[in-house]
Amino acid sequence: MESVNPTTGKIDNHWLGYLRRLSSLRQFTPLNSLSDAHFMALVEQCDLKAAVAGQSFSLCNATTKTFLLHGRIELSRQGTCIEQLEGGESLFALAEDELVPLDVLALTDIEYVQIEKNVLNQLLTWSQVADYLHQQIALERDYDEDVDWMMSLLHSNLFLKVPPTQILAIFSLFRSRLVMAGETIIKQGEIGDSCYFIKEGVAKVNREQAGESFLVAEIREGRCFGEDALVNKAPRNASVTMTSDGVLMYLSAMDFAKLLEEPKVTHMGLSEALDKATLIDVRSEAEYGRWHLPKAVNIPLNLLAMKKRLLNRETHYVCYCESGHRSKAAAHLLSLQGFTVFALADCESLLDKSHQMYRQDMPHYLLQQGVAVLENS
Repeated sequence: MESVNPTTGKIDNHWLGYLRRLSSLRQFTPLNSLSDAHFMALVEQCDLKAAVAGQSFSLCNATTKTFLLHGRIELSRQGTCIEQLEGGESLFALAEDELVPLDVLALTDIEYVQIEKNVLNQLLTWSQVADYLHQQIALERDYDEDVDWMMSLLHSNLFLKVPPTQILAIFSLFRSRLVMAGETIIKQGEIGDSCYFIKEGVAKVNREQAGESFLVAEIREGRCFGEDALVNKAPRNASVTMTSDGVLMYLSAMDFAKLLEEPKVTHMGLSEALDKATLIDVRSEAEYGRWHLPKAVNIPLNLLAMKKRLLNRETHYVCYCESGHRSKAAAHLLSLQGFTVFALADCESLLDKSHQMYRQDMPHYLLQQGVAVLENS
């Protein structure tokens, strides 16, 4: 990762310094709804930049979100100032509803972070779907002994390439295996066809080099190993041997390939949704408060397991968000629970000027007997 000193303009690759400077990023919406593990995964892909007073640059929100950490800026459109902002004054991305390019002038030395929208949306969805599943299995006593390993697995980076709509299928494809101390699970040089997750026990990782074996690491409960076998057929680069009795959960490369096939989710257009369905905004409360669609209720994706009791099976629902990622996952999860739920088609167009008439910050709505009613009515 690279970070830039705003005074010297030099690259600073020191991890702790980088992390310290990004600590204020945690306060921004919707980043504040990420789990710690997924926030750290986001930090690894952040682009931390700097500009000195008087320097200008173009801001394009079509593919990225930009968060101002420190300093003061002026935003302009075609030479006309639209606003001035201080770092921390707004807890949202800069002009995130503006899809046309804007000019940014640094009034002081500034630091800002740019994040690819696709990366952020993927991590947001995975983080909040993991929260949904945590709540769901907490309601089912049969899963009590499995909660810890399931949550550790979901908050790892192993499945970030898997569509979040496949979250329930993940656990149905894992198999358990009892192992004994001294048992070699994978051997350096062999072609692997499975990855492993340590549910119970301890293992050591050794690598042979120049005829000698070196201890690389000791791994314990909550760690994955052998993940490379899921995405390529390269030889194992180390051996893993159990140093205690234990239980491993394993997933074959063939089953992993099944997880990459995204389940179909039924969509509904905006005009039809406004006319025939109850709209559910699955973004965070802060995002909903900034703008939402007419008569839409707010049920954040990460709270869906608790709030689904407010729905009824006679009503048609349409979930939406800013990108379509979270809403598609929500629609799929609720459909599996027996509700009639669609995902809103073309969510990204909600930020277009042609849809500006539909965005409102008030009033707010709640679900009552499964349908939307005015808050405090």
